[in-house]
Amino acid sequence: MIKRIKELFAKMSQRQILELVETIIVYKLPRLSREEIQQMLGFSDIDVKQTRFYQDVYGEGKQEEAVALVFRLLNRRFGELDSNLVEQIQKLNVSQLEELAEALLEFSSQKDLETWLQQSNV
Repeated sequence: MIKRIKELFAKMSQRQILELVETIIVYKLPRLSREEIQQMLGFSDIDVKQTRFYQDVYGEGKQEEAVALVFRLLNRRFGELDSNLVEQIQKLNVSQLEELAEALLEFSSQKDLETWLQQSNV
């Protein structure tokens, strides 16, 4: 097992190893701020925004915000949506959600939304 771990680490770049360590620490010490973790480990010269962990978390947050905004707009326009439509919208990526947000300004009914989702192959 140790041999396998050594082989794995030998293939990783220093940056990948630091990202892995940072990710583990973030999960193990969730109450510490990013700055506290960097200071504790002496990572002051690393731009955390460039790490894969940060990018993943940022992307997930952006996705959640976009979904929430689209649902608020659609619910205000058409009332409560059918659960099938909700499920389809939740599968959209950020750029599709942005397109939907623009398109819904011209929708006059939920049928327009259904048509848009079908044309978008969702």
